[in-house]
Amino acid sequence: MRHRKKMLKTSIMIKPTFFKTIFVAFMLLLSLHSFAQTYKTFSIRKNIDVKGSMLVVGNNILSEDKILPFNDNTKDNQDISMQYVDIDGDASTFSSSSAELVMPEQADGSPTTCYRVAYAALYWGAMLQGGSRTDINKVKLKTPESTAYTDITGEVIYDAIVNPIPSNNNEPNNTPYACYADVTSLLSGLDSLEGDYTVANVMSSQGFNASTGLSAGWTLFVIYEDPNLHTKSFTSFDGFSHIFDSHYEEVPVTGFTTPQSGPIDLQFAYAALDGDKTKRATKLEINGKEVTTPLRPANKFFGSVIENTNGVSYPRNPDGTNTLGYDTGFLEIIGAEPEYIKNNESSATFTLQVARGQADPIFAFFSAFAVDIIAPDIDLTKIVLDASGNDIDGADVVLGQNLFYEITYQSVGNDNVTQFTIKDVLPDNIVFDPLTDIDLSNAGGATLQSYDPVTRTLIFNIPD
Repeated sequence: MRHRKKMLKTSIMIKPTFFKTIFVAFMLLLSLHSFAQTYKTFSIRKNIDVKGSMLVVGNNILSEDKILPFNDNTKDNQDISMQYVDIDGDASTFSSSSAELVMPEQADGSPTTCYRVAYAALYWGAMLQGGSRTDINKVKLKTPESTAYTDITGEVIYDAIVNPIPSNNNEPNNTPYACYADVTSLLSGLDSLEGDYTVANVMSSQGFNASTGLSAGWTLFVIYEDPNLHTKSFTSFDGFSHIFDSHYEEVPVTGFTTPQSGPIDLQFAYAALDGDKTKRATKLEINGKEVTTPLRPANKFFGSVIENTNGVSYPRNPDGTNTLGYDTGFLEIIGAEPEYIKNNESSATFTLQVARGQADPIFAFFSAFAVDIIAPDIDLTKIVLDASGNDIDGADVVLGQNLFYEITYQSVGNDNVTQFTIKDVLPDNIVFDPLTDIDLSNAGGATLQSYDPVTRTLIFNIPD
C-alpha cells in the first residue's frame, strides 16, 4: 500500500540525523525430508530478513601444482595426484589460496558504498583419508585490510571418521569433513568488504583416493544490508549429505510470504565436495524446475566450478577453470515468478540430486536460500529550512535565527505500515513550544503523541 508523501514541520533547528532502515523480522521455518544418505541432518544456521543481498567467494585448496592454476577441463580429481595449494609464501602455513570479493554495482551502475555486513560465515571441507584430525576445525583467514592472518577456530559440522562413507567396488571408505565459523565481527570491522581474502591451513589428504578422488576448499558467505535493495528472507543452513546414484536431498522452506503482486527475485548459495568436471547428471531444482547458469548448464550443476554470480567468476589465486572437486558459488533468478515461485506464496522447495547410474558422489554441506518478501518500508527524510524556505542543512546559523525542521515520510514497501511512530530528540539551546511550533496541516493525519521537555524528545504517531 503506497501513500503520498506527508510532512511534519517544527519551527526549531534540529541537529542532523541518520537514515534508519525499518524492517519486520519473520521467523523462517525450515524442515528437511532426506532421500539422500544424510550423515548430519541439515539445520538452520542463520535466519535474517533484511534489505540486501548475498555474496560468495571461495577457492580450492588441492591441485596438481602448489601455485599454478589447473586449466585442463578433461580431467577429474580422481585423475590427479593432489598436493596442497600454497600461494601465500608464508612458511608458517602448509596450505593457502585466495579469492577476490567484488561488491556488485547499484542498478544505475554506480558503486555500492552504503552497506552493512549483516552476517558472515566461513565454511571449509576436505577429503581426509588418514592422519591426525585434531585441528580440522582450525584455519587462518586474512582479510583485504590485514597483512597477518587471524586464527579461526570453527565448529565441526560433520566428520565422517565416526561413520565412514562406503565407496564403490570394495574401495576404501571415504572420510570427508566440513566445518563452519561465524566471522561476522571480523568482516564488520572492515572499512570495505572488497579485496582479496586468503584462507590457510585447511587440512586434507594428498595424492590419490581411488575412484572418488580427493577434494578440498573453502567458502566465504556474506549477507549484507543495502537500503536500495529489496527486502528478502535469507536462510543459511548446513549439514552433511552423501548424494549419489538417483539419490537427492529435498529441502522445503516455509515461514515467508512473497509479495502479492509484481516481480520476485530468488537467490541461492552452495558448497559441495567432489563435483567432477567431466561428468554430468547433477541438478539443482527449485519447486521442481531445474536451475541453470552460464557456468552450470543443464544436468551439470556440480562440476568443479566457482561462480560468484551468474556467469561470472572473480579473480582467485590460483585461478583455474577446473577446481578439481570443489564447487561453491551464488546464483540469482531475476523475475522468478511464476516459473520458480508464485506471488503470495509461503513455501518453496529446492532439491540437490544425482541421476541414476552416476556412482561418483557429491558431498553437500552448505546452502542458502533467499526470496523477496512482503514487507513494509518507509522513506524518511529531514531537512532544515530558513524563514524563506531555503534548505540550509550544513550552513552556519546565528543566535536568535528562526529555523524550520521538515520531516517527510512515505510508504514505499509492498505491505501496509501499521503502528508507525517517528521519534526525534531536539538539540540543546533551542526555544521550542510544542503547542505553537508544530505544523501538522500537511502531515497526513499525524499527531504529536508526546513531548518530553527534559530529554527534548518528540514522538509523532502516524495513522495506519
